[in-house]
Amino acid sequence: MPLTAPPSTITPGFLLLQSNRLEVLRLLLIDWLKTNPLAPLENETVLVQSNGMAQWLKLGLATDRKASGGGLGIASGLEMLLPARLQWQCYRAILGVHAVPKDSPLDKDPLVWRLMRLLPDLLNEPDFSPLHHYVLPNDQPDNGPDERRLYQLALRLADQFDQYQVYRADWLLYWQQGHNALPPSEPSPGGTALDPEQLWQPKLWRAITADIQAQQPEHGENSDVMLGRAGLHQAFLQAANQHQNHPKGLPRRIIVFGLSSIAPQILDVLATIAHWTQVIVCLQNPCQHYWGDIIDGHQL
Repeated sequence: MPLTAPPSTITPGFLLLQSNRLEVLRLLLIDWLKTNPLAPLENETVLVQSNGMAQWLKLGLATDRKASGGGLGIASGLEMLLPARLQWQCYRAILGVHAVPKDSPLDKDPLVWRLMRLLPDLLNEPDFSPLHHYVLPNDQPDNGPDERRLYQLALRLADQFDQYQVYRADWLLYWQQGHNALPPSEPSPGGTALDPEQLWQPKLWRAITADIQAQQPEHGENSDVMLGRAGLHQAFLQAANQHQNHPKGLPRRIIVFGLSSIAPQILDVLATIAHWTQVIVCLQNPCQHYWGDIIDGHQL
């Protein structure tokens, strides 16, 4: 009898596995992978929250088959991805590699160095006074910005704008249209005015996108790439409706494991590609009680 089933047809769809313990979720995942293996040399794509979670999952999968709670015996051919990287790969698969570059100019790492270059010229503007006081020492204002503080500030701002692209994409789109407020909503149909000390945020975002356009003119002012993940997401959803066959570049299976929260954009991407890809979400659902004790007696 073979140790695992032969490579099977991977049925597209969205499967949600829940437990109050990660160890149980890992065992469920191992059983699923044993029963539904991919083809030889085909990579498993796994979406994780951090590199630490990726390492923990690999160790569990590599556990000896004969051990208690045994794993697969070996953990190879695993492509561990963070949410933003998987999201970008799906955009390229649906929109095409010619329309979407391999790396986004608005990713966090390149954005840090772009901010390091842009901020010194912007700090003298009145709306940037909150940042001016942080970067320029009060005792030596004529010596220019403190390089260490400038780097620390660029790191934090790059991380903040990266989070905006995921959770506040509507803000960035509204700011890029020239507004210095938050976009309209039901309580405030005319938009919400920003605090004067926060006006630097929309102006800095427009400075970033203008700099990208000047350096990379192939990205037009209104192109999806220029709008970052916010603009690409809308284009992705529209283009996905026109795809019939499995798009080239999408894996046959994607496993989501150990994410404490899933951003709306990531959930949209997973739900969309589930038309062609088997998406397995292993979700930890905390509970202070033992799950077996909260099941109604008639269900036992």
